[in-house]
Amino acid sequence: MTKRILISISIIITGIPFVLLSIYYDCLPDQIAVFVDINGSPTMLMDKSIFSVFRLPLMGVMTQIICFTMYRIKLEYEREKNQRLWLSISVLAALKMSLTSIEVLIYTKQDLFNLIRITVLIVIFLAISSIAFNLYSIYNRYNKHFMEYFSKVNASHKILLFLSFTVYLLLVLFPLIG
Repeated sequence: MTKRILISISIIITGIPFVLLSIYYDCLPDQIAVFVDINGSPTMLMDKSIFSVFRLPLMGVMTQIICFTMYRIKLEYEREKNQRLWLSISVLAALKMSLTSIEVLIYTKQDLFNLIRITVLIVIFLAISSIAFNLYSIYNRYNKHFMEYFSKVNASHKILLFLSFTVYLLLVLFPLIG
């Protein structure tokens, strides 16, 4: 697949929960799971609100900003591997965040919910494997100069990465401190 197609797929998958959750907002339960265990059982609930419903999709957007920023790093070596790494993370992260975001729509349909849960776990496994393999490959190329990889991120991209990562962390932690 071409890079443009993968970028488009990531963006579309990231946008799907915003559309579905907006359409079915009134049908959602009064309590929204904000944290779940590996089986998908809620470990923390919040009252239904715009924030609790769209928290995960917003985390997906922050993840996409991070992926697309890292995709744009200007490397002398391994540029293709770097782009493949961040595109694969982008697609897998979009898929994971979208599936997790729409679980709230199917929580009462146990068979479908279990299928989505298994799919999410497989996607997480694939994402971790892909990240580990590609980072190891890039590390081998840069060897002792691994930090040189990160030095290729320009100042405006570093600010964007910092802001998107900060917003992501706030979205993760807000239910715990709110």
